[in-house]
Amino acid sequence: MKFMEEYLRICERVYIVSTTIHLDKGYEHMKQLIKKKYQDEDVDIEDAQDNPFHDDLTALPMIVNGMIKRTREAQDQGDSHAPLTLVLLDDVAAGSGSSGTRYNEDVLRLFTQSRHSGGVILLLTQSYTLLNRSARLQATHVAVWAVQETQWIQIRDELAGRQGMSREELDAAWRTATSRPHGFLWIAYNAPPGSKFWSGFTKNCSQVNEGIDYQSSEEWEDYKATGQCFAAACQAPQPRTPSMDAKSYGGKKPQFPGSPRARHEGRGQVIKGP
Repeated sequence: MKFMEEYLRICERVYIVSTTIHLDKGYEHMKQLIKKKYQDEDVDIEDAQDNPFHDDLTALPMIVNGMIKRTREAQDQGDSHAPLTLVLLDDVAAGSGSSGTRYNEDVLRLFTQSRHSGGVILLLTQSYTLLNRSARLQATHVAVWAVQETQWIQIRDELAGRQGMSREELDAAWRTATSRPHGFLWIAYNAPPGSKFWSGFTKNCSQVNEGIDYQSSEEWEDYKATGQCFAAACQAPQPRTPSMDAKSYGGKKPQFPGSPRARHEGRGQVIKGP
């Protein structure tokens, strides 16, 4: 996943929580990149708190506590920006009670407390309502593929009125973005009018009547075989540490997938306290 590779360079810790993390060969490349990152940065991958790979949600309390700990350490050191922690949740929505995402208090805590602890939370699911509504309200972005009409109506009706988005705008943007093969609508809730709706990460479809040329999105080529899918990203702050400047990236700052073509400024989320 292209966006994961971008975040690997700017996040201090990365966690993948998926029931198929040890089975799906599609994770192998990402696992190798994470292992190399930890080795280069002298992070002990065998340490229980730093272990980046988990196959169920029971690891979430430890992940959140570690996130809060690193934020407090940054505060104690006088740093005004929280270190970033990336958490990817995939194939964990299903399950009864706390084993899934709908009634899991740890998932809700992850989405709420990460907003003040440098968390970048990405959740992939095939059902919008399998994520607790309180957690959904914490999201700053959402991606929607060509899901069934009934599921799209659920999503549209919940988002309508939020940040000035209308049902008509949402419908038009979704139908335009998903009209191409494997296309998806990327919504940036907090973006200004005219910049909220994107076809993939690169084509603005906020004004769908202006004849925009929609091209395939390279960032999501690896999702061609996934079928209908919904993804929510919680807090997506900009990166931290002065050393993460353009020079660190070979003269080019990284692209921020939460804000198409936006540039990082070498700074992270302002610390407000966990």
